[in-house]
Order: sequence, then structure tokens, then C-alpha cells
Amino acid sequence: MYACTLRAESSLLPLTTGQRPYLSSFLTSLASSGRTIYTRSLLQEIVNAPDPLWHQIRLEAEQTLKSDPKSGPAVYNAILSQPSLITAVIEHVSNVITSQSTSTHVLDSTSLSNLFHDTLTPLDVKRIR
Repeated sequence: MYACTLRAESSLLPLTTGQRPYLSSFLTSLASSGRTIYTRSLLQEIVNAPDPLWHQIRLEAEQTLKSDPKSGPAVYNAILSQPSLITAVIEHVSNVITSQSTSTHVLDSTSLSNLFHDTLTPLDVKRIR
């Protein structure tokens, strides 16, 4: 599990107990902005999330929508409409594969995505997270 603390100088310091530490630049910039209460609540959300990395990616996508509304459809389709990182990657890979194989339409994007999902076992999903 992740544990994160705020240092006195308001920079984020990820601490880890054997897991991969990662704090996005978005969260790091929030910590340095002096909004420590808001940042602490975000960190608590992330630590308690089933998939902390995916939670951070979604937070950054929401921030992107606020700062660049024109990117809305792409950000929504690629990230915000997806329930997990695994699903987002599967959807993206399926779309890329099917869009690049225009001459041989063996499977459409949805069928390929379903195939990926059906192939993954619960143990695979656990290992990926």
C-alpha cells in the first residue's frame, strides 16, 4: 500500500512499503501551492483507492478538462469513461490495432476488446495492479 506525507516545505514525499511509489506532477504542484488541506484529502483519496495510479490519472484528466475544454471528447473517451487502467489500455490498444489493419477486418474494435477482457484472469488483473 502507499503512504504519503507532506514535508514542512510543502513538497510531497512518497513513502512506500515495497510497492511502486508514484505521485504525479499535478499533485506535487498542488502541494507546493500551499493548499495543504486540499492536498491531504486528495492524498487520502488516492491511498484508499483500489488503484492509486488510475485515480491519479483520472484526477489529472479532470484538471486537463478544466484548463483545456477543447480536449474534452478525447480525454473523456480515453480516460474518464473507463472504469480502470486495464480497461483504458485494452480499449486504446484495440482501437489502434483495428484502425491500422484497415485492409483485413478480421475483428472490430469491440470484439477485440472483449477478447482481451475474456483472456485476462483475476490473477492477471491482480498482478497488473
